[in-house]
Amino acid sequence: MTARDSRHRGVGDRQRAAEVVIPPPRRHLVRYSGIFGAASKHRGKLRALVLPRDDAEPARSTPWADLLRRVFADDVPQCPCGGRRSVIGVIADPAIARTLLVVLGLAHEPAAFAPARAPPDAELDWDDAS
Repeated sequence: MTARDSRHRGVGDRQRAAEVVIPPPRRHLVRYSGIFGAASKHRGKLRALVLPRDDAEPARSTPWADLLRRVFADDVPQCPCGGRRSVIGVIADPAIARTLLVVLGLAHEPAAFAPARAPPDAELDWDDAS
């Protein structure tokens, strides 16, 4: 056995291990058997148990305001004056956003946070715990 053979011998082992994990091409990762299998004689009985959908229209994406209301329990489009807000534009450029905040007289500097403190220096005597 030469040095070249010993170097490349592990490659085949790694490839065989990868073949076990990687599914064959054009095959499903999950395979169903029994009543859940596609060729089951009782598949029709299983379909009868599934409840039909009430709404005839297809599922749509949820508006951002509804998602925020669900997560933060806050009605974002509700204005303090009683009206409803709407998105009229999005500013993605930081320079333009900063200029607009300065013109409107709003805070335009990023918030300053205190640096994280170091852990306490107390020596913990774990050996004396009895």
